[in-house]
Amino acid sequence: MTLPDEAVRKQASAALDAADGAYGRLADLVTWLAAAQGRWPPRPILRPVLIVLGDGDPPGPLVDLAAAHVRLVPAGDAPPDMADALERGAALAAAEIDAGADLLMLAVPADPVAALAATAVLTNSEVATIVGHRPSMTDRDWMRDCAAVRDTARQARPHAGKVVQMLDALASPSLAHAAGIVTEAAARRTGVVLDDVVAAAAGLVAQRVSYRTARWFCAAQRSPDPAYAAALERLRLTPVLDYGLTGGSADRTGVGALLALSQLRGAAALFSSPGTGTPE
Repeated sequence: MTLPDEAVRKQASAALDAADGAYGRLADLVTWLAAAQGRWPPRPILRPVLIVLGDGDPPGPLVDLAAAHVRLVPAGDAPPDMADALERGAALAAAEIDAGADLLMLAVPADPVAALAATAVLTNSEVATIVGHRPSMTDRDWMRDCAAVRDTARQARPHAGKVVQMLDALASPSLAHAAGIVTEAAARRTGVVLDDVVAAAAGLVAQRVSYRTARWFCAAQRSPDPAYAAALERLRLTPVLDYGLTGGSADRTGVGALLALSQLRGAAALFSSPGTGTPE
């Protein structure tokens, strides 16, 4: 597992330092993209692929606007064996990259209990601080969710140092599938945009495989979900967007990632165009 190109990162930083902070967060985005691509200025993003694990369908007009390819993977496609699910996810990422994907986006509109438990374990957080209290929830609902996440985390915590055993304890093929995708993408030097709390939990699992993986990840959005926030803090990722979107719902599948893609594309276009002080 390698890191994004450090020489390119320094080249991008040096070019942007001349602007004296004028580009704000855009400078961070374009530096990440350039280092992931190994090229300054960065190339346009030509074949971004949104991988959806589970029963969700991203909004068609937004997909068209973002000019993104979508790979829908039904929840039942992940094998029940966690090691097999990891390998299946890695094979899926490899196939998309071999087909020309230059950026992956991951959305997982699945049952979040295992992801919340993984986040609690891998960020060393109390379950009560990880489980969000949505406006539509009653206190009884929240307590029930806390109990489910607590029991799952209790099974996984003794295996936190061994990825497959931990995934076995979490018993979530979707999470293992997602972890295989993001780990393989990092190994193949391809950036990944994490859309939701399950995708972020998969990023935490990949970080346990190698700390270098997190440098290949980009967080789509800042969410009111406390588990997502805890995961991003551990991964040291600053979200691209701050719209307060919540993930995990079929009708909002991939929305954050697709909107973040427009920002990344805009940053790449801006800094590769004449007049930005960053000639090729």
